[in-house]
Amino acid sequence: MRSLSPRWVALTVIVVACGQAAISSAAGGDGILDCEQDQVTRGVDVEVRGATEEEVAGEALAEWMSEGAQLVESPEAEVRSAVVDGRDVAVAVVEQNGDGSWVSHDVRVCGEPDTGSAPIDGRLDCPNDYR
Repeated sequence: MRSLSPRWVALTVIVVACGQAAISSAAGGDGILDCEQDQVTRGVDVEVRGATEEEVAGEALAEWMSEGAQLVESPEAEVRSAVVDGRDVAVAVVEQNGDGSWVSHDVRVCGEPDTGSAPIDGRLDCPNDYR
């Protein structure tokens, strides 16, 4: 039986992983942003604290909820999503602190890529949170 070289195995893993990242979500409420073709993932600067997970998720996603989005829990992805017309338009990560309170400081949305030069601020200017 012939074995594959380590380089071939590594290349196969990279190709499969890249292919998985390019697949968009088909079902709303799965915790994966459903960005349109040329959009990128953006972080929203938010800091919400509260007594319950539901309270914090609702407040973190309040902007989208006020526009008619449904709040959907995705236990497998450990996030809450704002879903409009079957599309995840905003995703909030809600975490529990050691004192039992809940916090969300990570909300992601789809947005247009930056096209101009970025300000010099000491932070990387990546097109999304994953690259």
